[in-house]
Amino acid sequence: MSIQRFWILTGRKLSGEATAEELKEWEELSVIHLKDQSTGQFMQLMARNWGTDASETPDAETASRMTARLAAKMQKSLPVEEAPATVPIKKVVYTKWIRLAAAVLLLITAGFCYEVFFSPKTTERSPRNEIVASRGNKSHIILSDGTSVWLNADSKLSYNNNFGKKNRTVKLVGEAYFDVAKKAETPFIIELRANVKVVVLGTSFNLRAYEQDDKVETTLISGALEVQYALGEATQKVLLEPMQKLSLQHPIPIDTTIKGMPTTIVQMSPVKYYNNDEKIIREVVWKDNQLCFDAATFDQVALQLERWFNIHIVFKDESLKQKRFTAYIKGEKLPEVMAAMAKAAGYFTYQLDRNTRILTIDRKK
Repeated sequence: MSIQRFWILTGRKLSGEATAEELKEWEELSVIHLKDQSTGQFMQLMARNWGTDASETPDAETASRMTARLAAKMQKSLPVEEAPATVPIKKVVYTKWIRLAAAVLLLITAGFCYEVFFSPKTTERSPRNEIVASRGNKSHIILSDGTSVWLNADSKLSYNNNFGKKNRTVKLVGEAYFDVAKKAETPFIIELRANVKVVVLGTSFNLRAYEQDDKVETTLISGALEVQYALGEATQKVLLEPMQKLSLQHPIPIDTTIKGMPTTIVQMSPVKYYNNDEKIIREVVWKDNQLCFDAATFDQVALQLERWFNIHIVFKDESLKQKRFTAYIKGEKLPEVMAAMAKAAGYFTYQLDRNTRILTIDRKK
């Protein structure tokens, strides 16, 4: 387990997600495991490849010998992941690195690790990098320009290899909170679905643009930004000020078109505190593992729970979908969240099947 824990913490350290306690633990484990020559050399080569110097790239025979030894050291059974419905969000994120360790082992044994870590910089690679927070997980990353990004569950951020050098353009599918590093000469650009684009210089804001949703939401917390969206062949621009929220809705039905062009419903509204004393902002509390609903329908709440806990929710009584919730929940476990909601509402019951990850909701008899 010790060597597995070492590689889990190594993955979190390299991605910038490790906490102070985890970094301290990594230092303690590294004293033990980096004494091994193959492990130490492997770590050194990974560190070199994260930079720009490719002059010390080993030959194929050396790389193959080292990765084979490393793979042999990792041939142990990985711990079984607990049922996601009863595991807090932070624990789910932890198990992500167990899967990462298994994935690294698979790449090593397949010979792919040589291409990723040891091949010369001139080797042609994929033009885009992707960071994915799968259903049941959230992720915090720091981009090369210093920008911090929190990815909500079921979200993906992608950018090309020139990011931070010739451009600062990323593409988002899902939801993310950005704290953009200031770099006046190179604006930070986020491309969203439906030809929507957000341009910023240095600010903090939340973007929500899931493919399943019929609208794109931009919530500005501080700084200033510009939202661009297509209307026919023209590009419209809207400037946001701090504590403003912009919603762009793109209806599909034919009766919402004008002269053959889709109509975009634009709505600007002030950002309101859910709790004035604690300065709780509903649109951004998710990054702190909290849920906040303001007159949200039950089916909207269910969609967010499905993403957060990687479950599927079935309503036995369809009329329950239109019930509304206004609540602020700090619990990180699904049982805690559902117990709080059921107690507050008083009109529904629920049952979770751990094997199928299906949560069934029915009207209370």
